[in-house]
Amino acid sequence: KAAVIDTIMEIQSNSGRPSSTLTDGTHPLTDMPGFDSINAVEASLLLSEKLNCDIKADVALFAQGGRPLSVEEITQELLKITEINLAKDKR
Repeated sequence: KAAVIDTIMEIQSNSGRPSSTLTDGTHPLTDMPGFDSINAVEASLLLSEKLNCDIKADVALFAQGGRPLSVEEITQELLKITEINLAKDKR
């Protein structure tokens, strides 16, 4: 979860946008000023590097079915992805 929060805050800071406190229930795509789908892709790439896991380009980590995900939901999705990656590495 810390990686998700740190990454969102980093993007906000680097973009010169204000950032508020992030909680489990924060939806970055709707609750963070100026954070958009391009930032979500950027965040996915950064998280992939930070966590050393392969997040596929077609994985919408910050929204599903047109519904923005919360920090907690994003974290849960990342856990699933890292578990899949670990299982592939063991083969």
